[in-house]
Amino acid sequence: MISTDNTTIMNKDFVKSFLDDPLYIQGIYNYCDRWCKKCTFTSRCAHYKLNAEQFSDPNSKNINNKLFWQKINELFKVTLELINEVIEKENIDMSKYDTKDVSIEIDKRKAEATNSECSVSANDYIDMVNAWFADSEDIVRQSEEMLILDTELEITNGRILANIKELKERLEVIQWYQYQIYLKINRAVEERLSSPEELKDSQSSYNGSAKVALLGIDNSLRAWEYLMFHFTEKEDGILNILVHLGRLRKKIEILFPDARGFIRPGFDEKLTNVMHEYE
Repeated sequence: MISTDNTTIMNKDFVKSFLDDPLYIQGIYNYCDRWCKKCTFTSRCAHYKLNAEQFSDPNSKNINNKLFWQKINELFKVTLELINEVIEKENIDMSKYDTKDVSIEIDKRKAEATNSECSVSANDYIDMVNAWFADSEDIVRQSEEMLILDTELEITNGRILANIKELKERLEVIQWYQYQIYLKINRAVEERLSSPEELKDSQSSYNGSAKVALLGIDNSLRAWEYLMFHFTEKEDGILNILVHLGRLRKKIEILFPDARGFIRPGFDEKLTNVMHEYE
């Protein structure tokens, strides 16, 4: 790792130091919902720590800033170096592969995944959520204004404040998973299509992606159920969304019957308590 002009430059050894550190749970970031502020495993996630280290400067997150593109360039460079290292270590002869045929096959799988029943249904859900929020803009805004007002006036009625905060959290849940459900299930279908039949089992990567989609649906359903009782005037629209989302969940569970049983690193396994070693 090199530092110039107060900018930390990422390199292969620096990234590997994170990946090889026993403090971090290997692969935990592959099957999470990316909601880091809600996660209790950030201290053991190499992806989170690496991003915190490399993208702490606000300019590194600004697409119009030079630093953003510098970091993206470094990331691509390191990724390519790590891939080449694996190729060399495993003695893989890349000349055997026709890059054009591989590219065509990848595009074919992507198209098949995008047009799959689950992906189409998940994409329809995105549109349904957008339509509901557009139609319910006034009451959502009123609820948010009530929360701001309560904060400013320091209202001591704990029940009112708790209800408003819960409403805000439920709205955040819906919007957080709105697009992610589609992305995860689309990824799961594509991974399933690319997995050799003899390697398919309950711990196949596609089951992990499908499980994250299912958990996102579970959380979203609970949030919508809460809204249905909170916004009684919007009950019919919310009920339609609940039915659609429930059917999507069933489709995913049929297509990926082992997804619920997938053990995600960290989240679903018993971990030995090693945290004290690093405190």
